[in-house]
Amino acid sequence: MIRRLPPEVAVRIAAGEVIERPFSAVKELLENALDAGARRVTIALISGGAGSLVVEDDGGGIPPEELPLAVERYATSKISEENDLLALRTLGFRGEALASLGAVGRMEIRSRVPGTPEGAFLRLEGGIVVGQGVIPCAPGTRIQVDDLFFNVPARRKFLKGAPAETRRVVGVARDYALAYPAVAFLVLSEGKKIFSSSGEGDRQALLRQLWGSEPETRFAAVHVNSVRLEAFYQPSSGGSAPHLTAFVNGRRFFDPLLRAALASVPGSGGGEWFLSLAVPPGELDVNIHPAKVEVRFRCSRDVFDALREGAKELLADPPTIPLPGKREGPFVTPPIASLPFRPAAMTFDRVASSKMDEGSVPPQEYRDPDALPSPVGHPSDLRDPNEECRYLGQMVAGFLIFEDSHGLIIMDPHAAHERVRYEALGEERGEGAVQTLAWPLPLPPSLGLRVTPLENPLQNLGFLLEEREGGWSLKGFPVHPRVTPPPPLDFLRRVVDSLEREEASPLEILWRTWASLACAGAVKLGESMDAAEARALWRHLQQCAHPEACPHGRPTLLRLETTSLTRHFRR
Repeated sequence: MIRRLPPEVAVRIAAGEVIERPFSAVKELLENALDAGARRVTIALISGGAGSLVVEDDGGGIPPEELPLAVERYATSKISEENDLLALRTLGFRGEALASLGAVGRMEIRSRVPGTPEGAFLRLEGGIVVGQGVIPCAPGTRIQVDDLFFNVPARRKFLKGAPAETRRVVGVARDYALAYPAVAFLVLSEGKKIFSSSGEGDRQALLRQLWGSEPETRFAAVHVNSVRLEAFYQPSSGGSAPHLTAFVNGRRFFDPLLRAALASVPGSGGGEWFLSLAVPPGELDVNIHPAKVEVRFRCSRDVFDALREGAKELLADPPTIPLPGKREGPFVTPPIASLPFRPAAMTFDRVASSKMDEGSVPPQEYRDPDALPSPVGHPSDLRDPNEECRYLGQMVAGFLIFEDSHGLIIMDPHAAHERVRYEALGEERGEGAVQTLAWPLPLPPSLGLRVTPLENPLQNLGFLLEEREGGWSLKGFPVHPRVTPPPPLDFLRRVVDSLEREEASPLEILWRTWASLACAGAVKLGESMDAAEARALWRHLQQCAHPEACPHGRPTLLRLETTSLTRHFRR
């Protein structure tokens, strides 16, 4: 039987589409503040915004008589007729944000129109007005939401911890600060300032604040027909994925078109990207997602071409930057294990191969057979343990060929060495160690912002971090005896990337990072190997628990049975 949903159920469903987490609530309120002409926006959080979030601005305010209407669904000052949707020039327009917040939290709005003697307030709980009246307040609007999702426990239990939710809110504020450099933003968490921008209108200065000044930020401006692009890029020496922030007509958005355009340019690796697109309002459809995070371009070809040309210009003739794997700055002087650490049960259980990531460190030389890690030791005898197995040679393509009584065996030496190194790493159980640095390495500001909410798990893993007035510094980092460490900041960045992206425990993420780096040091396909090295690799692979595939799932061996060969040659 088909029934109409009760209004209180319908509004909570709609609210769940618009308000997903505290950061999406902040985004909606922040966009309303910008539409109101705010020059200063303050965001205050308790428990990552789940306990309480406040967004206060100095914009145009809401007249007292309009406050009850402002919290009704589909009530907005941004549009008045259908044709307005074809040429939107504001960030908000659907009239759902305040109604949605009032439906899933305890919300209070205080607002005063500049030039009027007093303001007004309105309180809602679960979508029901519980109080309103006159109140003295500063010009502008202050919205506070307490106990977000208090009446939607199924949604509340999916919220992450306070540090993760705080990090997302800071990301929203940071991105909008870049898009609106003439607006001053301030973010407070538990009363502590964790982000601020001056609002002086200098985007280059703000980029230096967020990204650091080394290496120098690059800028490109591109026009393709009606599309205008301003692009900023700062390369990174690490192997992490590019960090991409994109706005179109002042609206933050995500679109596969962006990454596709960047990926089409050779050499477009990691680093910081900020892209600001301007297109005619009639060429952009922003009404395709309840949370307004997706857009549709009528001129998608021009957008792609502009992004591609901008990336090519930014990546052309790049200045010299530290190469992945080269030690940057003051590296290790004190001995390894100068400070032992004991995160809970430092044991290395095997990780499913589907969860492994490729690493990015320079290959280690594979010239000494005894240097090959072996889960069961390093036998000095290089003869095959299986007398029937004979090494025949190496193909031009780099594959190794063996023969036993059943036929030919072709080995991928890179995949085989990855498996050997991976399982050898898993045999190491016990304490990790911290490698201290000769003197602290300052973190780039953008990395420091990401480290702030992750300070405790990173410290527990062995990253020695110190926060001073000038920002964060790295004084030491965890090491593994079987893994050649990459540059310290690159290693920290890789771990931070995984902590932000994955649900696993910090200790498991650290182990995966080590395992990924160990795999990356494997011999490369095509490198010349002599017979002793080939036989040693064969022996070590046979001692593995899972010799049939590398940790990423690629096969290590291909067998051609003698019976198949005789059938093929009709013998």
